[in-house]
Amino acid sequence: MRILVAEDVPYNSNLLVTMLKNLGYWDITTAADGQATIEKLSAAHASNSSYEILLLDLRMPIKDGYDVILEHQKQGWDLPKIVVVTASIMTEDRERCKNLGVKYFINKPIELTQLSDVMLYVTARM
Repeated sequence: MRILVAEDVPYNSNLLVTMLKNLGYWDITTAADGQATIEKLSAAHASNSSYEILLLDLRMPIKDGYDVILEHQKQGWDLPKIVVVTASIMTEDRERCKNLGVKYFINKPIELTQLSDVMLYVTARM
């Protein structure tokens, strides 16, 4: 399972990577902003080695999570499945994501049980 973690806060990124490894996921790449995320997704698709899951923060520099979601749609990529990881409790953010086709969410602060449940749920539907 290839996973891309798009998170600009190093502490949150490291925490997600550690939690994923504790859950048995080892093929993990990170990106610190939306532009780097798009570049890594494009490169992976170009080399026929797509990421299966993208854990995506909405609030990032250069390009935000919404820009990444829109690029994902524009390219018509089936993978990766997007899991939005957000501290935002605003219903507008969740609704906007749902309207853009996002089905999976994890709230910050991240809890291992929630991450585990979402990862199992997403991988079962691939």
